[in-house]
Amino acid sequence: MSGARKRYRIIDQERLLCLLSVEDMESFRHWHEAAIAEQCALAEIPKEPHWSRAFAVGSRTWLEDIVKTVPRAADYITPTGRDPNVDDTCVLDPPQSLCRRLWDSLAGGR
Repeated sequence: MSGARKRYRIIDQERLLCLLSVEDMESFRHWHEAAIAEQCALAEIPKEPHWSRAFAVGSRTWLEDIVKTVPRAADYITPTGRDPNVDDTCVLDPPQSLCRRLWDSLAGGR
């Protein structure tokens, strides 16, 4: 998330910065690199698979906006399991049969 690679990356950056109480992407990059290095050194934090597996991660509203042109895609929006009173972060994890249509709709129908 903090590197230069942007292909196949769908992140609600505004929401991410808000949830982490970080002011801007530059501050986030510094924090992210330090946090990853620290966690790798400790190797004690369990991986949350939805961050790697999901098509997109963000607020329910943001994800609903992404899927509005693809029928039935909203059926695959689920909460991350955290307390919904504090955090409405959800994942979009559709079957492969819908992924191509989602990519095409995000790319403007190309």
